[in-house]
Amino acid sequence: MQDPSSATSPAAAPAAAEARRLDFIDVLRGLACLWVVLHHATGYWIGSEVIKGDLVLTPLTVLARIGYLGVHVFLVLSGFCLYYPIVRKQAVEKATVQIGPFFERRAWRILPPYYAALLICMGLVWIPSVQPFLDKPEGNLWLHLLMLHNLFASEIFKINAPFWSLALESQLYAAFPLMVWVGRKGGIRGVLLTGFAISVLWQFAAYRHLGGNGADIDLARTWLWSLPARCFEFMCGMAAAVFVARPQASHRRWALALAALLLPYALWSGYRSERAYLPLRDQVWGVISACAIVALSHLLASRRYVLQRHLWAALVWLGTISYSVYLVHIPVIKTVRVFLKAAHLTPLEAYGFMALVGVPLMVAVGYGFFLLFERPFLNRNRKKAERRAAAEPKLAREQ
Repeated sequence: MQDPSSATSPAAAPAAAEARRLDFIDVLRGLACLWVVLHHATGYWIGSEVIKGDLVLTPLTVLARIGYLGVHVFLVLSGFCLYYPIVRKQAVEKATVQIGPFFERRAWRILPPYYAALLICMGLVWIPSVQPFLDKPEGNLWLHLLMLHNLFASEIFKINAPFWSLALESQLYAAFPLMVWVGRKGGIRGVLLTGFAISVLWQFAAYRHLGGNGADIDLARTWLWSLPARCFEFMCGMAAAVFVARPQASHRRWALALAALLLPYALWSGYRSERAYLPLRDQVWGVISACAIVALSHLLASRRYVLQRHLWAALVWLGTISYSVYLVHIPVIKTVRVFLKAAHLTPLEAYGFMALVGVPLMVAVGYGFFLLFERPFLNRNRKKAERRAAAEPKLAREQ
């Protein structure tokens, strides 16, 4: 498989590929969001044990049990979305990041909605009927404001457990310019090899240091879910960005073949336990997610849609608001659990409630949150980008 980073000019990417709107990224983001929501809702509303013997519920509970793997998809998508605009215009060996503007855009993109969700989650503690059902609501506010809580076993799951992944994302953003520099020196292969070596060695050393899978689970996760341990997934997204920016006919075939080869181990390792350390599980899911991006980009370029257009449009919309849904879905789940505990629903009834009421409610709350706390800052970034793009031709003429 040819390394597309060997192309020396951005002209190697066809103009159509540059102009193509990457709606499938939002589709993948929307599906990953639904997967994580299913995982958490099942755990809180039904229980974490797999329901066996029912032809309908068994597949659902198995799918829900491994829904935490949606976070792997998010990490890969983050690497893709940050690197794609760069390598679409520049060769990997010449890629650069304007550090000041980059961090400013990232801060305005993720921090205002995150801080709003943080305050909402802390406010739930003061609702008497909800407070007894919250898991570890107290936490160190300063560590959460600085997005460092994932580095401390006593804080990683406080206030709102999924926030650990947002802290990891922010730390990956901080390391992104260094990753771009590695690509400039060693190409995309250098990026992947560096990330793979760091993540595998870090996870294995942490596993040995902690005494195996019997270690305190919160302490283990601060080591096994940290930036060194999870950098490879992000870098897989960067690699996918290069392949999508410089497409070749063989990319889709290689992506599908590699994903099919790795999928059996990926599913087995994911189902076995999210608690246990299993060699290469995170790395394999990073590769599969990157392969999905590459394969989908070619599939859509050939205009062969795998979903009806209305369903596709709905998933694109869900992907657009997925950050907001991710931020607020746990408070919704925990609040609704107050009423479900009293209702004593059977698993089938609980799943029916989840499909007809629970998920739509979480999406509706997430959309409202998006309108209030996310979209205004998206518009700010977009307008600033448009002004910058309009100024570039003028600066070029003056020079």
